[in-house]
Amino acid sequence: MCTIKSDVLYSLTHEWFKVNGDDSITLGITDHAQMRLGDITQVCLPEVGQHFQMGDSCIVIKSCKADVDILVPFTGKVLAVNSKVEGMPVMLNQQAFQQGWLIKLLPDNPVHSSMFLNADAYQALLETEID
Repeated sequence: MCTIKSDVLYSLTHEWFKVNGDDSITLGITDHAQMRLGDITQVCLPEVGQHFQMGDSCIVIKSCKADVDILVPFTGKVLAVNSKVEGMPVMLNQQAFQQGWLIKLLPDNPVHSSMFLNADAYQALLETEID
C-alpha cells in the first residue's frame, strides 16, 4: 500500500503538488510512482530560472525499470531545485514526500486546485489502475 497525503494535490501521471504561501508550487513524484519505478538511479533536474511551457519535459528520472519524463502541468519558471536528489536519487524511493521533492515552480498564471486531484480522487484513480 502506498502513502497518500491529504495536504498535497495529485496529477493523473502520479506527481504531487503543494501550493506554497508565495504562490510557488513544489513538485515531486508520488509514493505510487516511486514504487512502480523501482530503484531510482538518476535524477536530471532543470536549471533554476529555466522557463517551461505546459507539457514540456522538465525532469528525467531513471530507474532500474524505466526512464521517465516529468511534464510540467502549467507554464512557469523554476525557482529552486532539490540538488540533494541528484546526488542521492534513492531519496525518492525512501522519502517521496519529505526530502524527495524535485523542483519549485512559479506559475505564469494562477493555478487552481481544480486542475489536480485531491487525496480521495487520487486514491480512486489508483484503485482503477491495473498493474
